[in-house]
Parts: sequence; C-alpha cells; structure tokens
Amino acid sequence: QLTELLRDIYGGEYDDAKLRELARVARESSTCSFGREAARTVLTGMNRFDNEFAAHAEGDCPAGECGRGEELHS
Repeated sequence: QLTELLRDIYGGEYDDAKLRELARVARESSTCSFGREAARTVLTGMNRFDNEFAAHAEGDCPAGECGRGEELHS
C-alpha cells in the first residue's frame, strides 16, 4: 500500500495524512526490519521533503530532475 500511495503522487493524488498514518502503522506493527525500515524511509522523506511531495502531486519537480513540470520551466 505504501508503494501505491507513493505512485499515486505522480497521478496528482497526494493524501499526506493517509500516507503518514499508513507508514506509522507499518513502522510500529511490522514484524520484520524490512517493513519497519521501508516505513521509516517514507516518513523521513516526507518530513524532510514535504514541499517536493506536494509539488510532484501538482505536476512539478522543483529540482527539475525527473521531467515533471518541464513545460512549466521551459
């Protein structure tokens, strides 16, 4: 589910609260380190790059690296 929610961002769907809650639950309830670390990585990225997550959902890449929003920057 985390992967699906992250992919949805490129389709313009970004539910910050839902993504954070799912990652929190996964981090706290996972029985293996892989699940905990995957959730931690998502939460760390969201905490450090929240504006970039929102920008990508709006079709823009602030860094201009992934091709999103190129039409806005040209």
